[in-house]
Amino acid sequence: MKTRVSPPRWRYGRSRSFFVSLVCLTLVGHQITAFPRTSEAPEVDLIVSGSDAQARISLALDTYLNAGSARVSEALAQAGLDREAAKELRTHGRLWADLETGDNRRRRRLTVALFALELADQQMQDSWRDVRQLVEWACALLREDTPSESERLWQLAAMSLVHGARDWNFLVTPPREFAAGGRVATPTGLRGFDHLKHVQERFPHDTELEFAGVLAHGLRANPFWRRTPRPEVRAQEPAHPTRDPVLRNLTAFADDPTVGGEANLWVGLTWLLQYERPAEALSSFEVAGRSTDSFVAYLAHYAAGRVHGDAGHLASAEALYRKALAIRPGTQSAVLSLAALLFKTGETDEAYELMDPSLWRKAPPDPFQLYGFGYYRRFDDYLRRLRHELRP
Repeated sequence: MKTRVSPPRWRYGRSRSFFVSLVCLTLVGHQITAFPRTSEAPEVDLIVSGSDAQARISLALDTYLNAGSARVSEALAQAGLDREAAKELRTHGRLWADLETGDNRRRRRLTVALFALELADQQMQDSWRDVRQLVEWACALLREDTPSESERLWQLAAMSLVHGARDWNFLVTPPREFAAGGRVATPTGLRGFDHLKHVQERFPHDTELEFAGVLAHGLRANPFWRRTPRPEVRAQEPAHPTRDPVLRNLTAFADDPTVGGEANLWVGLTWLLQYERPAEALSSFEVAGRSTDSFVAYLAHYAAGRVHGDAGHLASAEALYRKALAIRPGTQSAVLSLAALLFKTGETDEAYELMDPSLWRKAPPDPFQLYGFGYYRRFDDYLRRLRHELRP
């Protein structure tokens, strides 16, 4: 079963110093520090007899194709949630897919590629270095057929998974690559696959895929909200959008009807976090706040509230935090920020109510904790749509 980011469960007391300390400590340490793990290994009582890897992979793929999402956990268990499963799928998955011809073979190849994403997501936190090769292998398998809507969805899912792993070398090989042991390597030791090049060749005019690639560059350049800017950021002269490739490329999508809201959010975040230009950031946040995507609208209001709060405009900050909570009630980041602000203004009764630990159990996923992982928040939706594509 998938699990989402859950707020901490704190003991509840009425000590003012306890709550003030709690809020302050939480806000200071409020950064992204690890993989956005949204999956746990399935717990199923299933034992596959025999040691024939090909039979095991074939059984898992048959289960996945014929039963779809209803038996995903069972299919993954049949494949075996270990490092060898990725190698076995690459070895035997093609054989299984090529048992058919024509449209049936295309459908089976999509099954193998989608199953590879499911397996990679399960193993992201522990074995990404191994399963990342499986994802690229699956991409190559799909590229043997003509481009299709199913492959486009798969590419979006793959991009979102790579965003979650924060593996930018997967998408674009850094210029400082060097040859090592007969393969292209990077200073980090992770091979560069130039995946964006594959995507652009297959779907040269797809807005969603193009923006996902641009967003990856933005995430690589400035991934986190930093309370203390890096020295190199403080020292440099803020660039103008026409000279900054990240801002220029994000701004190009600002008026797009599909991704414009999210583009404006990231233009604002880049102005704020990379160049410390709050006025420009607030202008973009205002546009992003009108998005119908609750994730984008919440984060736009919350980020604008933080800007006003840092500037000492407490009334404006409070109003923006409340707007954010109206969009996604109970979300931790806005609750904590609003509670801290209310303590400052002396409205302690409401602040104590906001800190009631019983509310944490009902809190939705927090965009402030997840935004640094880009499109990964869409991964489950892409999987559901792709599973639907597998139905005959």
